[in-house]
Amino acid sequence: YYWPLDGFLEGKTLYLSLLAVRNKPGAKLGDAFGFEIVGTKLATIDNVQLPPERWHVEVQDLTDAHLWTGASLVPDGKYVIWYTEVSEGEGRGFMTEMRVPRNKMSKPSGNWEYLNKDNHWVAGLAGKDAMHVIEQPISEMSVRYHPTIKKWLALSPGPDFPSAWA
Repeated sequence: YYWPLDGFLEGKTLYLSLLAVRNKPGAKLGDAFGFEIVGTKLATIDNVQLPPERWHVEVQDLTDAHLWTGASLVPDGKYVIWYTEVSEGEGRGFMTEMRVPRNKMSKPSGNWEYLNKDNHWVAGLAGKDAMHVIEQPISEMSVRYHPTIKKWLALSPGPDFPSAWA
């Protein structure tokens, strides 16, 4: 199954980051968390202005279950920043930034860079030296620049999801 994360529109092409999930072995019927993450994919939809039945959709593999790329996608000049969860096991990990040149969005694999702890962009997928942009794993969030207050904001459900009263 696919769980949509965030998207980015470039001209008539929509790029959509997807979590790839499957049923968790041994999960009981009605278990709200009876699934597991197996990786991320990128859906590319050409001519998104056309009716959906006329779309051309290509889905490609991006990462395994260790990196959840594209929780939020942010165009930034000639790059698209991919806020990425580095999973260190269920409920453990952190958020980092990876990026791909905008003109390479149709095939990000092989074009990744990540922000390291020294605040430098390094070629490849995020490694152990990746910058901890947020010190918690967040699979669902939005990051945007707020021009009125001149700050970047990250909105997410928070570390206590699901809450005890939900």
